[in-house]
Amino acid sequence: MTLGPRHDIFYESTSSPEPYSFEALSPLSPPAPATPAPRPRATHRRWLAEETELLRELVASGKRSRAPLRSTIHWAPIVEELARRFPPPEGSPARSKNQVQGQWHYIDNLSASRRRASLQPEPNEEKGSLSSNKKRISSEEQPFTREEDAELLALDRIWPGQHKRMARAMLPQRRTKDVRQRLEHLLSLSPSSSTSTVPPPPRHRPHSQPHSASNVDPKNLFQCLRT
Repeated sequence: MTLGPRHDIFYESTSSPEPYSFEALSPLSPPAPATPAPRPRATHRRWLAEETELLRELVASGKRSRAPLRSTIHWAPIVEELARRFPPPEGSPARSKNQVQGQWHYIDNLSASRRRASLQPEPNEEKGSLSSNKKRISSEEQPFTREEDAELLALDRIWPGQHKRMARAMLPQRRTKDVRQRLEHLLSLSPSSSTSTVPPPPRHRPHSQPHSASNVDPKNLFQCLRT
């Protein structure tokens, strides 16, 4: 019995095919994550002085056009006007609403702090602050004049012993220490002052004046000298 061409079924069935990729064939496998595109870095754009002044004018005009009780600011027209008058550079976005609001709050707080500083009273000179001491002149810088000496003596009769008050009353203002030392010197030189405690010097008669005649008899002068 003649057999036909031999078919090696076993060989064909047992041949090793290419390995299957179950992950590629599975319809439930998640897709590969796409690499996100790099976001452009936001560049900080400085505010120009003209731009800040325009923002101030726009906010003020917006407040005037509305009722006093409704002080809400509409930022959309302000942002549009700023972008129209001051367009951003090429490739840069326009200023956002948050940036415009932040700039406005900054300049508003700065103006409020300056107003508070301008309304503060002058420092009290009685406490001896540094700012008040700078305005006072020391005796080394400018010695006392005759007019100031006379003023010191007059002030001492009005406010005896109140050196700080006298120093503030003088023009230019003097230091309290210098006023006290100068006043003590003047009082020591003027014994006629009521506040001076220095006793007046004894008054001696000049030697040119002759002595008064005594009751001694010139005849008995030798006897008087012996006794």
